[in-house]
Amino acid sequence: MTDKKKKHPLECTYVFYYINRNDNKKSNKDYEKRIKKICKFDTLEDFWGFYSHILRPNDMDAAEYLLFKEGIEPLWEDKSNINGCSIKLRIRKSLASRYFEQIMIAIISEQFDLPSDEICGVVVSIRDQEDIISIWNRNGHDQNALDTIRDKLFEMLQLPENTILDFEQHGKSFQRHTRKDSNWRPRGRGRGRGRGRGRGRGRGRGRMNNYEKNERDNNMNNQNNYGNKRSKGGKGRKYKNRNYLEELNNLQDSRDSSDDESENSYF
Repeated sequence: MTDKKKKHPLECTYVFYYINRNDNKKSNKDYEKRIKKICKFDTLEDFWGFYSHILRPNDMDAAEYLLFKEGIEPLWEDKSNINGCSIKLRIRKSLASRYFEQIMIAIISEQFDLPSDEICGVVVSIRDQEDIISIWNRNGHDQNALDTIRDKLFEMLQLPENTILDFEQHGKSFQRHTRKDSNWRPRGRGRGRGRGRGRGRGRGRGRMNNYEKNERDNNMNNQNNYGNKRSKGGKGRKYKNRNYLEELNNLQDSRDSSDDESENSYF
């Protein structure tokens, strides 16, 4: 095994969780019981060593992966999350694995240019018709932080300019039985804020209206065309520590070459 001194330490320790959503349990207590802690890591090598041996999101059915900093529970009621929010990206099937991996790398390598405690974690939810990736942050009222997260997502994932990101306040949503209470279109992109989404009934989003269906279909179609195009922002901002990112890429390449035939040892 690689000597601990030769590993590349992360700024924080992270915990990886798994949820099986096939049992259809709805209450908060049941939700907490379904959260299974898989592992924790504090170096790049430990992250890749673990992530190489689990199923990718594209290969899962009705499940969730959750990556959170140690000490922060993946629950809205946690003191680090209660005043925060989640920024949700709804994506077509087959993109979840790539997007989730890119976002995880950006979080653990501190690429968001935010205070280290601002981003609490990220969740990927595998659904029937679409998949959802949610970034949880600490302060849901810090517009500068939200804009920074938005801009990084557009740059990193090369999202189409008219992509809609949903903004969900944790405290309000929890008090209203997790009903979506607002729709957030990033400032300076697309056609402004857009219309609000219709009210859901009880838990979940309720039935989509025609406007929602059109927006969802447009998002899916635009994501089909993202290919290898660069975003309109050109090369984008330079990362604070390019050598660090090069080490990360080298580790990923070596991981891919050495673990192609590895079997899943966690599930």
